[in-house]
Amino acid sequence: MRPLKSSERRLILVFGAIIFLIANFFGLEQLSEKRNSLEAGLRKLKLEKTESEFWLSQRDLWSKRKAWLIEKQPQMKGTGQESAELLESIQQSARLQKITLGERTIAEPSTSLHYSEIAVRLQATGSLEAISKWLAALQQPESFQAITSLTLKKNEDSATIACQLTIARWYALP
Repeated sequence: MRPLKSSERRLILVFGAIIFLIANFFGLEQLSEKRNSLEAGLRKLKLEKTESEFWLSQRDLWSKRKAWLIEKQPQMKGTGQESAELLESIQQSARLQKITLGERTIAEPSTSLHYSEIAVRLQATGSLEAISKWLAALQQPESFQAITSLTLKKNEDSATIACQLTIARWYALP
């Protein structure tokens, strides 16, 4: 093998330097991507920590609410009885507000992870003020009831409001 000329040595050094720079460019790009992903993960963890600290600061409040639920939420006795009680309480509150109830349908009971639900679908007609008071009265926390769907329509021939709604009552799981 013959000795390399100085121009060939320079060419090998330049070629080696170019390879070194290209390798460093790709290496820096990968390091930059890794750093960005680690910083994003760190930001996410800091947000989770802040959220966790907030919920820990609210622990007493939520413990009291849980105790209130355990104490106050009714237990389901039998599906038919609860449905009848719900329908009767709705009818009584509607009579108090002078609201006319139309078609009434008892929905199939359902159970979720945290509660059992009995629901009634019905149509109601009355003045806007009476309907508003009635809807507010139905959803008091002690009754464990909520309006899960509501459609309001103004009757064109009078000053009354017609609404279709579903009212659900929640029971504690045994």
